Amino acid sequence: MSDRLHPFRLAGRLAAAAGFLIAAACSQQPQANPPAASTQAPAAASTPAPAASTQKPAAPAEDKPVLAAFPTPPDGKWLVDEQGHRYFVDKIPKEEGAYIWLNEEKTQVQVRYGGSYDVVGQDDTSFLIKVYAVEPMERPSAGPADPTAEELEKIAASYRNSTGKADRLRFEPFGNGLPQQGQWRNGFEIADMNGDGHPDIVHGPARKGRRAPNIFLGDGNGNWKPWSEASFPRLPYDYGDVAVADFNGDGRPDLALAVHLAGLIALVADGPASFKEWGRGLDWNAGSAAPDKPVFSSRAVTAADMNGDGRPDLVALGEGPRMMVGAAGEGRQKAALGGYGSVIYFNQGDGSWLRRGESQAGDVQIFGDKVAVADFTHDGNSDIVLGSNVRGEKSILRIGAGSGAWTATRLEDLRRGFVGAVDVADFNRDGRLDLALGYLSYEPKVWRTGIDLFLGRADGSWERRPVAVEEGRGWLTALDSGDLDGDGNLDLAGLTGQGQTWVLLGKGDGSFVREESPEIPLSEGGCRGYDVEIVDLDGQPGDEMVTEFAGEPSALFAPDQCVDGGKMVAWKARPKR
Repeated sequence: MSDRLHPFRLAGRLAAAAGFLIAAACSQQPQANPPAASTQAPAAASTPAPAASTQKPAAPAEDKPVLAAFPTPPDGKWLVDEQGHRYFVDKIPKEEGAYIWLNEEKTQVQVRYGGSYDVVGQDDTSFLIKVYAVEPMERPSAGPADPTAEELEKIAASYRNSTGKADRLRFEPFGNGLPQQGQWRNGFEIADMNGDGHPDIVHGPARKGRRAPNIFLGDGNGNWKPWSEASFPRLPYDYGDVAVADFNGDGRPDLALAVHLAGLIALVADGPASFKEWGRGLDWNAGSAAPDKPVFSSRAVTAADMNGDGRPDLVALGEGPRMMVGAAGEGRQKAALGGYGSVIYFNQGDGSWLRRGESQAGDVQIFGDKVAVADFTHDGNSDIVLGSNVRGEKSILRIGAGSGAWTATRLEDLRRGFVGAVDVADFNRDGRLDLALGYLSYEPKVWRTGIDLFLGRADGSWERRPVAVEEGRGWLTALDSGDLDGDGNLDLAGLTGQGQTWVLLGKGDGSFVREESPEIPLSEGGCRGYDVEIVDLDGQPGDEMVTEFAGEPSALFAPDQCVDGGKMVAWKARPKR
């Protein structure tokens, strides 16, 4: 069978044109260089978010027709089905554990890398599948008109900002003992887990690493060590996000994990260094979910009291569409349709949780990797802001309506693109909360990576204020605020999908100056930045910054990507003299 006819290769050729997401489901990371025609953040070749690259991004090709070689029958003879579709029969390998049946009749199969096929026969080693003809399509006689010079100038003007540059701070390493390799994603929390008065770093399992939570104990002087005495119940942990709160009201910090593909886990402290499961009612799939009952899963979770009962609840954002394959054999292939929208799990105080989520039937399509909670409307109800891996999705707000109910709301001035990072704080000291959003946008002819500030106004509206922007597809993927320089104003730190660290020093009025920070190197090979936290680690004036990066090279697609293998890094800022 020739390469030209192999259906796996055909699926790869057609995937980009079709906006095919399932192909890299285990990663679910939007590319650093997503194709302009896509409406959902596409998956990278090896990991799921803006994959870093040292190569210059190719120009968007949406205005150029793409020519591809399409399969034809080896003997030149097409078969025709009852609907008049032309096809021929070809053979593909049957790999144990790498396919799922899409119907009870076993006439449709999906393979690991996303190809779906109609099956006409099978044996122990192969499927016989239909390879359909790709019929020619008429090119539209007229497409949308190119923007005028005036329109392009108006768009460019909307990105301009007053943020200047400075080099006021010297960043010194403050992360002795933190891991210098590993897939550290998707997020972490900082909390005093062992009660010694020093903040610690709480993380889920590293992707492809030890499958257990990771807690790095800090000593307040920039030294860290794994909490080797901590014990956790034996569960099928995997990478994702983590939230820390006192779920059972005993005064000790507990943790919840958003686990890629599997759902959520809650653990409460039941001793000085031990934890037990406390998650009845949370979505969870340990490989046994039926295809007709897909399990909601997430890589973005936070803890907050959503219904005012004094107990911290969990808010999670769906991680999006993907394929999940169980062990091979009849009755053991399982499919998960993905997680969309936001879900609140209300803490009942007895180890159980009451679920309230958005529809999974297709009317809620948002998914992403970031979620934050605060009372934006100052009505006493908690509101939610979501990151979005769906290009152009504006309904990223969930406004609380009391008793844990909420209403999806659009942020009308949100740029057309992806929202990779969110933060909530009062940046201009007017007593109202503002939103800082990291984005990757595409507006006619130009990709841009940047940060916008949405200032909350007294009438409930939002005023967009551009803060920082660069042309390119790096994507701002992590964001947090705090006082790095100790002047009492909130600063911002952001990470990009290409391993850059942005530091913006706040002036207290909603404007910033860009700190050039030459001491902070670019992550070698452009590992994606997944999370950043600004917090006081040593009790001295000025907060510290903790960052994490992940990624891995692909021998075929990106051999120079993230060659340092990912890491966790902490920094202390000191004023330059």
